Amino acid sequence: MKSQYIIIVVLILILALQFIQIYYPNDLFFYGQLALLGLMLVMLIYKFTIKK
Repeated sequence: MKSQYIIIVVLILILALQFIQIYYPNDLFFYGQLALLGLMLVMLIYKFTIKK
């Protein structure tokens, strides 16, 4: 159950980063967003491998 909340929080962070990027275009936010997406993918893979 805890991992679902973490995924929701990460999604909210990604959305927030997208809004920030619109108003303040910056490479740092772009790389931060990529890092968050990568983290979420790793977490999802980890979650599914534990279930199996």
